[in-house]
Amino acid sequence: MGGNDGKARVLLTQDVVRAAAEQPREQPRKAPIAELAGALRAHVETLKGDVARLEGELTHAQANADRATAELKTDIERLTAELAGERTTRQAELAGERAARQADQEQHQEQLAAERTARQTDQEHAAARQADQEQQIAAARAAADRGTAELVELARRLAAIAETQTSAEPAEAEPEPPRRSKLGRAWGWFLRN
Repeated sequence: MGGNDGKARVLLTQDVVRAAAEQPREQPRKAPIAELAGALRAHVETLKGDVARLEGELTHAQANADRATAELKTDIERLTAELAGERTTRQAELAGERAARQADQEQHQEQLAAERTARQTDQEHAAARQADQEQQIAAARAAADRGTAELVELARRLAAIAETQTSAEPAEAEPEPPRRSKLGRAWGWFLRN
């Protein structure tokens, strides 16, 4: 039979109810207090043994932890000292490298300054040589100009002398013109130019 709430309804018969009532029920057995107390005492002793064992393990673990801590402290101190030594060594190396680099730079700058000074000195010497050469060239030109003027003057005098001699001589047969030497030909070229 169904009800309004949508749940199934079960109908128990009288036989089922009677059978269930006739079945004997087991009564829980009560343990005697002495047995229970003995079992609890035995369990307490077991627990005490466990506590003593665990305390021993804890003591052993603490000793191991203390030993490991001491080893770690020793390792830390050793590593700190090694690190400080390496840092000091590296700083010294870097300072040496820095000093060497600075010395190299200073030497390079000194070399550049020396080269610059040498170059300036060379330029000054070259300028002095050039001025000296220009003076020598000017003196040579002046001497050449004087020599040329003297030669021109000498040629004019010679021409005048030759003209007076030819006009004073009676008309004779014209002699063969003299052959010019190399010096004479050069002189003629010089006069033409």
